[in-house]
Formats: sequence, structure tokens, C-alpha cells
Amino acid sequence: MTVVRTIARKSRLSTMIDQAGGISVGVAKRQAQANLEGMKDRGLAIIAERIDSLNALPAPQTAEDALPARIEAYRLSSEVIDASGMFDMQDLCAAAKGLCDLLDAAGEDGDMDWRIVTVHAQSMRLLMSLPAEATAQRKAVTEHLNQVLVHKLGV
Repeated sequence: MTVVRTIARKSRLSTMIDQAGGISVGVAKRQAQANLEGMKDRGLAIIAERIDSLNALPAPQTAEDALPARIEAYRLSSEVIDASGMFDMQDLCAAAKGLCDLLDAAGEDGDMDWRIVTVHAQSMRLLMSLPAEATAQRKAVTEHLNQVLVHKLGV
């Protein structure tokens, strides 16, 4: 009778994973934070550009213009979320997310008051201009935008 023997081979990747080395989570986090700081000026410029583009969007004049305008506003607002999230700008993210929620709730055939887009864009611009220590003013802006969400969406 013959016995088949298999020899377990250990992969190079599993060997590397089992070995000590690398960097600690704290060091990796500090390095990532330092890398982000170097990109902050460019990130803030991108956020400001998207907010300005959002503010400059003309209100749709016809039913055919409504959906493409809402799609563009949603795209710009999403880009604000993406860029501001990296720099821990939670109030700006909340304002942009609220606008996305309102745009999404309008649906394809929904009629939407375009002043909501304008107010959110201007509020985002205001949040960008406020200093970080102006917590009361930032909170007031986000609370008013939340009231719009509650009124329009019932959330």
C-alpha cells in the first residue's frame, strides 16, 4: 500500500506576515496626518472651487433642464464631501450631505425649489470662511440647514 504524502509549503507572503516589523498604527497615523497637511492648501482650493461652481449653477428654467441641473449640483456637493472629509471639516460635510439628500429626494420628476441649492452653497461658503474656533456660529449654520432637511424630508 502506498501512502501519498503532501509537504505543506509556506508561502513567502505568509512568512512575511508572521515576522515582526512594519510600523505601529500611531506612527502610520502621524505620517498620514503629515501627508494630509501638505495637501491641505490644494484641498481647500478644490473645495472652494466646487462651492463656487455650485453657487454659480443657474436655476433650471424648464422641466428638461431640471434633472441635469440636479445631477450637476449633486456631483459638486459630493465632491465637497469627498474633499472636506479628508480634512475633518464635519460641518461642511454635513451641509453638503444635506444638499445631496435633498437633491436625491426630489427624484427624477420631482419639482425642487432651486433656492435650496443656493442657500446650501452660500452656507458652505460661510462655513469655509469662519475660523475653526467659531463653534457657535458654525453650529447655528448647520442647525438652520438641518431645519430645512426636517421641513422638506421630515427626517
